[in-house]
Amino acid sequence: QETGHFSISGEYTRDVTVVSDNAYLAVASSGLRILDISNPTDPLEIGHYNTQEFSASTVEIAGTYAYVPNNSSIIILDISNPAEIYEIGNSNTSGSAEDISISGDYMFIAMNDTLSIIDISNPAQPDQVGYWTPRRENGHGPQSVAVSGDHAYVACGTSGLVVVDIFAPTWPRDIN
Repeated sequence: QETGHFSISGEYTRDVTVVSDNAYLAVASSGLRILDISNPTDPLEIGHYNTQEFSASTVEIAGTYAYVPNNSSIIILDISNPAEIYEIGNSNTSGSAEDISISGDYMFIAMNDTLSIIDISNPAQPDQVGYWTPRRENGHGPQSVAVSGDHAYVACGTSGLVVVDIFAPTWPRDIN
């Protein structure tokens, strides 16, 4: 049974990440929206960052930063004050980001052809430090990524799950 609802007229919500009492929405044509969900029956918008021509595909939160990709780049937003969100950095990507995962000082971006690894230790100047390209004998490129410890678990369509050793982020490699 639905207990609460927040509608964005004419907008297409593509992803949601929940941290504590806040829901962070990636909205295709208008960017990032932050909702206070402490009362689940009445979600309340407390912040919005309009990405203008930037079509937000997903959102990941780490600390006071939101990482919002589209089809050619990722913007890093300071969300420490939801009423005054601002861009702190950005990074171009070689393709459309299907999914992102953050672990420590690194962001892992699943794109159709590669898994890109970005050093985000300085959010104002993200820097690509490595990438992994899957063998594509019978499948697809990265569709989704989850990171645990020294391994990235990459969903690669009909290739299934591929485990990538990321102990050295500048030199990721297949385990199997």
